[in-house]
Amino acid sequence: MLSIILDIGGGYLVARYVKNIWLGLLAAIAVGIGSAVGANMLIYATASDVLTPGEIVLRIASGIIIHPVVTIISMFMFRRKIKRNSKAIQSLKGEES
Repeated sequence: MLSIILDIGGGYLVARYVKNIWLGLLAAIAVGIGSAVGANMLIYATASDVLTPGEIVLRIASGIIIHPVVTIISMFMFRRKIKRNSKAIQSLKGEES
């Protein structure tokens, strides 16, 4: 759950601060992989159940496939929302002048 929240937050930050779509995709993939590796290592490092290194690597590998997809989808959703909000603000400024 923590890693999915990190993915969505990372997608928002990429959508907000990266304007080039190709750099945004690359950044979203990096954020997804980073959250998959980082969150899975932190979560399972303190688990009371004894996990073998193979199980941890398997969870990280499946996370590396899933998490970038979540980050890319959230990036595109936030890009659309940010673009729509900026158009609404510009139309309001146009009516005032």
